[in-house]
Amino acid sequence: MPAAERVLAGRYRLISVIGAGGMGEVWEALDLTLQRPVAVKEVRLPAGLPDLDRDMLHKRMMREALLTARLNHPGIITIHDVVSIDGRPYIVMELLPSHSLAEEIDLHGPLPAEKVAKIGLQLLDALGVAHRSGIIHRDVKPSNVLLGDDGRVVLTDFGIATSLSDGSLTTAGLVVGSPTYMSPERLRGEGIGPATDMWSLGATLYAALEGHPPFQATSALGTITAVLVDELRAPSSQGPLHDALVGMLEKDPSQRSTQAQARPLLQRASGSAISGSVGSDSHTAVEIPAAAVDPTSAVAADWQHGGSTSHSRGRRSAMPLAMALLLVALVAVVGVVGWL
Repeated sequence: MPAAERVLAGRYRLISVIGAGGMGEVWEALDLTLQRPVAVKEVRLPAGLPDLDRDMLHKRMMREALLTARLNHPGIITIHDVVSIDGRPYIVMELLPSHSLAEEIDLHGPLPAEKVAKIGLQLLDALGVAHRSGIIHRDVKPSNVLLGDDGRVVLTDFGIATSLSDGSLTTAGLVVGSPTYMSPERLRGEGIGPATDMWSLGATLYAALEGHPPFQATSALGTITAVLVDELRAPSSQGPLHDALVGMLEKDPSQRSTQAQARPLLQRASGSAISGSVGSDSHTAVEIPAAAVDPTSAVAADWQHGGSTSHSRGRRSAMPLAMALLLVALVAVVGVVGWL
């Protein structure tokens, strides 16, 4: 059957691929039952996974997608359905005319501080809803942030990121993803929580402001080293946005800024009035210039925006030989799979 005629579960007609990457393909599709356009993500697992891990990941992706479908927030991509065909999960989502923050950075370079702060507020609201529901995203990065044509800032790949990053895999120490936006504690294989997402949010906003991630090298090992031991090069913006980013990128999760601490700083940086309620949603529309991308682009969130490697990082902290050896041992045990 030609790709254009594929119908999943007797309901979703695949029309055309609108995004592709290491984690799979995203299709524009038509829900034949409700006669509405949708996006369908066909998930692809890493090659070489043992069958036991592959089966377990499929089940967890189904479970996490179903949990994420319960989240109702304009800053979280809406999941309509999850279907499994021949053991492969397909996630059916809203089709959002948009482009990713990664594409925005690539096309226009560093964003103005006020716009970065407004994007940060909407993402902070979305993460707050997820965290209160017991869901940690674990993969916040520019390519997983969609800038809607309607001004919405939407975080995607919740269930997929959570499942694929699960540390209880039988393959010892497998970590899936690029280390560029991973928190130090996650790279060390320690426990994770809301602070983990706060680091990734800080790194994402830093990349939007500066045009490149806060820590990056030409290899996965070099990037891991930078995240774990390099000093942060201070953001170019001064004032509340500077303080917000520095606080979110604190390497010690116990000292890292919480949502309650970051919110007023982002509000001041965005020019918004500070709300008396810490948990209140901002819902600040962000004016996004039209990007030279397909306006029907939906959830093409697999492409990892790497930024320029020519930017110098902050002064490298002194790293004792013992720590260097420990880092090498860590990388030998932990497989970091960068899906580009």
